[in-house]
Amino acid sequence: MAGIFRKIKQIAQKIGEGANWANQHIYKPIKPFVNALAPAIVSKGLQAASSG
Repeated sequence: MAGIFRKIKQIAQKIGEGANWANQHIYKPIKPFVNALAPAIVSKGLQAASSG
C-alpha cells in the first residue's frame, strides 16, 4: 500500500519539476515580450498562473 503512495508522490514531483522547468525556460525568456505586447491583464494572468 505504501508503495502506491510513493509512486504517486514521485509522479507529482516529476510534474512539479516539469512545470518549474517550463516556467524557467519558456515563460521567463519571453516575459519582456509578453509585457511589451500584451495588455497588463494578460501579463498579470500569466504571472498568477506561473507563480501558482
